[in-house]
Amino acid sequence: MKNYKLFIRKLDLFVDLDDLIFEKIMNLGERFSLEKDNYLCQENEDIDFLYVLLEGKLSVLIKNSEFKKDYEINFIFPGEAIGEISLLLPEISKRSASIKTIEDSLLFCISIKKLNELFIYPLSQEGVNYRNFLHKLQNNLVGRLIKMNHEKVVLIENETSSFKQKYNLSLFIIYVVSILCVFTFFIQWLSYLIKSTSNTTFISLPVTIILALLIIRLATKFNLSLNTLGIHKKNLTKSILEGTLFTLPILILMTASKYLIVSKIPQYSHLPTFDLFETNTIVYGSRIKSIIYTVALSTMYLTIIVPLQELICRSILQLSLERFLIHKHRYSMSIIISNLIYASLNMFLSLNISIITFIVGVYFGFLFYRTKNLISPLIAHGLIGFWGLFMLNLGTLF
Repeated sequence: MKNYKLFIRKLDLFVDLDDLIFEKIMNLGERFSLEKDNYLCQENEDIDFLYVLLEGKLSVLIKNSEFKKDYEINFIFPGEAIGEISLLLPEISKRSASIKTIEDSLLFCISIKKLNELFIYPLSQEGVNYRNFLHKLQNNLVGRLIKMNHEKVVLIENETSSFKQKYNLSLFIIYVVSILCVFTFFIQWLSYLIKSTSNTTFISLPVTIILALLIIRLATKFNLSLNTLGIHKKNLTKSILEGTLFTLPILILMTASKYLIVSKIPQYSHLPTFDLFETNTIVYGSRIKSIIYTVALSTMYLTIIVPLQELICRSILQLSLERFLIHKHRYSMSIIISNLIYASLNMFLSLNISIITFIVGVYFGFLFYRTKNLISPLIAHGLIGFWGLFMLNLGTLF
């Protein structure tokens, strides 16, 4: 701002001062800049300066010592003063709130001590100026208090709404965890079924459907919308690109690993790198049956299992934890905890599958965190699952 004096002169706080007094005030003060996300002053600090915001935007914050959290209660815009209460009420010497820059800002500051000294001379004109100056300060302060009271009402309403949401989420998480705990009682029984089937998909499919139906029923009960669950069109292009491009290096790594295993380890030398139909042809005695089996199974996997698993782990577990937790690392914690819970449910399949489920699940959770759209982990899950289970048939290695 080149002509900041003209800007200040036109402000309601200074407009009635005579030119001599205004120039003296300008000579007492100085301009300075403050970058975004820096504190101008802290709550309970001494009020030594009167500030006038020339450019930018400031946030007024009050600290909650119990929760160690700053609450934003007001904003300060260009032309507004900070610290004027000390001139009106000298007994108030501490700042009642912290002031932080929301964007790069330019300010003008005046020492309150020097400002008081300026007006102590017994000249009548200076006395009139001082009374006018204090009257403007009083009006500004009253206006700010009215505005602050309105902001506090909005803050209380938002906090109440947030509390209700967290309360419903806590109940929802309790129900979900209870369902998952009950499910663990059947793991031993499911492990016996695994031994009697040639493919774990025949067991994981109905299990996934049952779990999904129960949790979807709960989501409906608690009025969780599709948008809340990450099922929407926002960031759609980004989700498709990231889900595809970020996953391609993983597919290459999986292929290279399978190639090295079958070429370097004698016990796997009979296996082909790409094994879409070969092994199943031997198992079923016919290539036609192998094709039918693979197509049917992969279709069920991509259209039913993958969407339901992502709905349970990402939309339900991860998002609920993300909104419920108040820790500063809640995003990473929600990804890890949700995948630990879901990976543990795969123990009935095998320990190896549970470990793999956790590792790739963290990757899917990362994609979901970036885009907040279920499409991204759906694409990645589908690509990795199809490539690993069907194209490379990695199950033959375990």
